[in-house]
Amino acid sequence: MYLISANKQGISGKSLAKHLGCSLPTAWHLLHKLRHAMQERDAAYQLAGLVEVDEAYVGGIAAGVGTRGRSTKHKTPVVAMVEKRGDNLTGYMSMRPVADVRSATLMKVLVAKIKPGAEVRTDALASYGPVATHGFTHLPEISLGGKRSAIQFKLVHRQISNLKSWLLGTHRNTCRRHLDLYTAEYSWRTNRRDRYHDGKTDNQEQSITDRLLTAMVVGKHWTWKRIRKQRWTRKKLRAA
Repeated sequence: MYLISANKQGISGKSLAKHLGCSLPTAWHLLHKLRHAMQERDAAYQLAGLVEVDEAYVGGIAAGVGTRGRSTKHKTPVVAMVEKRGDNLTGYMSMRPVADVRSATLMKVLVAKIKPGAEVRTDALASYGPVATHGFTHLPEISLGGKRSAIQFKLVHRQISNLKSWLLGTHRNTCRRHLDLYTAEYSWRTNRRDRYHDGKTDNQEQSITDRLLTAMVVGKHWTWKRIRKQRWTRKKLRAA
């Protein structure tokens, strides 16, 4: 619990296996138990205030297909939502993989994770068109494109960039079947590091391992069989 929570880079299954002197499947099983607890803990929280929303694509590059933009194949779209507490100040955030970036899919995610009445800032993607009809104040902006877009939506783009760097740096590759757990781990740890709430510094980093212990105690028990079965897939999400 300490190795996955105290270090903002987390730890990979191979590294944990070396630390503990156990097999890779055992280490993978332990880490996924922790990720499920993180996912369950954050499921109860909703974002509020001004929320920046954008989508990114995570995964490997296949030969002969696009590597950037919404036309990218063989990658998984991920919706990122970040509270904006100031010009360069991030509040709580949430990320989750989705089956596609169609309007119905995106609206389902936003309604589940953002409190009614919040201001939702997005680019001009047509799929975000119905945002205002779901109890939010929609603030659409035409994306400036490229590096200028990263500055325009800097809080949410920063989290997207950090997620991709973490997946590449710590895990080397992305497990698409369990991508929801990796995004849950990233979100949980980010939300519980140093935060700025209501004008006061709230140092939660010192107790982050204890908070994970609490999540494990009150959370569901995940067996190896159940973890292997409960894998995220685009097909399952579409069916839901």
